[in-house]
Amino acid sequence: MKSFFYISLIAACFFTFSCNDTVPTETTVPIEDLLDSLVSWNLNPNGKTPLAGELIIKTKENCSVNLQLAEDETVRFSSPNGTLHAFNVIGLFAGTTNTMQITVRTEDGEFNANDEIQIETPALPDFFPDIEIFAANTSEMEAGWNFLELNIGSPEGFLFYPIVFDAQGRIRYYIDLSAIEQWIGPILFTENNTWQYCHFNYLDEFDLLFNKVDTWNFGNQYTHHDFYKKENGNVLFLTTEGGTDTQQDRLIEYNPSAEAVVNTWDFRDYLDVSRNEMNWNTSDWVHTNSISYIENQNLNVVSGRYQGVFAFTDDQQLQWILAPHKGWEQAGANGDSFETTDYLLTAVDANNVPYNEEVQLGLESADDFSWTWGQHACQALENGNVVCFDNGWKTNFNGNADYSRMVEYEIDPVAMTVKQVWEYGKERGVELFSSNISDVDVLPETSNRLMIPGNVRLTPMPQSRMVEVKYPSNEVVFEAVIRFKNTFSNGGGWAQTDIVYQGERINFFK
Repeated sequence: MKSFFYISLIAACFFTFSCNDTVPTETTVPIEDLLDSLVSWNLNPNGKTPLAGELIIKTKENCSVNLQLAEDETVRFSSPNGTLHAFNVIGLFAGTTNTMQITVRTEDGEFNANDEIQIETPALPDFFPDIEIFAANTSEMEAGWNFLELNIGSPEGFLFYPIVFDAQGRIRYYIDLSAIEQWIGPILFTENNTWQYCHFNYLDEFDLLFNKVDTWNFGNQYTHHDFYKKENGNVLFLTTEGGTDTQQDRLIEYNPSAEAVVNTWDFRDYLDVSRNEMNWNTSDWVHTNSISYIENQNLNVVSGRYQGVFAFTDDQQLQWILAPHKGWEQAGANGDSFETTDYLLTAVDANNVPYNEEVQLGLESADDFSWTWGQHACQALENGNVVCFDNGWKTNFNGNADYSRMVEYEIDPVAMTVKQVWEYGKERGVELFSSNISDVDVLPETSNRLMIPGNVRLTPMPQSRMVEVKYPSNEVVFEAVIRFKNTFSNGGGWAQTDIVYQGERINFFK
């Protein structure tokens, strides 16, 4: 998953951790000698972050302040020298008393003071899922905690509760967005320690206590599923264009500095709108669900659940289509443009030998190759490879497979071939099978792969999983099972079961 732009100045000082050099003449004094007023603590100031709050300390002279949670030394915060020190405190334990240790040090290093405050937190909602950890090899894992876009099913629609849990399965932070009672997504954690999420025709940005930082409006373009920040600062958004008779088949490029849409792509111009091998809905004919970008090729890579994965340049030129060959004809809103078959990638084996016609069409799979089926979260890598969550939905145009998988393809845009070079999940069978939604991430520090099947329909209750494996060995270094409770739902159709849309590994305390 991706993250991006703009920064809250307050948040900038919250998470810059530094220690002054120890001064031999430093003297410990009562904290009252350094404080201008009592420490101020406000849990959940906006009513949306029950395990987080604001702590304010005012000092008589310029001082630095460090905070550390006694129960977990990795949870720490710092502010530089000054007289006003405001912290967004996150990472508290639910339903208990948390001890926050405070160290205040004068700018010249001559005096320091220590204190602590007790922070009472509420219990987690009883409808939250139970989380069980099966594996946690912390020395091999990507650093950080685990973020999930949790949606609680209800008769009124999904109730959105993004959660963050640690390597022991303890929820340490969550956001209560249930009042919206509509699908939100995605919500992404940015490099600036803020949250951004799409809803209708705008993107909102909030700090960790859910104070609004900024908002962007896209006019008649309605966002959904995914967005991606390019290196030039522009952002790619999947959209539905208002007033049209088709949906989820546009891409826009937005310039935040100019507050303007600078480019728009209509996927009817590149694909065969009439192709219905996997989908019967003429309005939602492609159902785009992920956008990625290869900077060194200026190449946009889009996943369409019903049509496959396709790539096109910034100047609107289609490059390739990664999809079963069955059913492709002419592109264009009226089916009167170029032949899409010219852009279909040919599947080849490890020796670059093409598979038989049945494999090319998607009517059967080879032992070492299969197309993606109803895929999500496709991520283009710098080397041009593409990694996807293959849901296994309508595999070979028949019924669902009994597994989902992470899969990586090597694409040769000159030879117009595609080769499957890695996969994980097929061997796990139904315990990782999710026919819809779900996520996969290539983790930036370790290159491990993170798999999140978001809607595993096992009995007696559905669940999600988060599985991190080493690449390419597939050694499991982390695995969590998220067992849903379906407290408000009947377990039936859309919005009537708890699910996880996407997730990622995030690091609050770099």
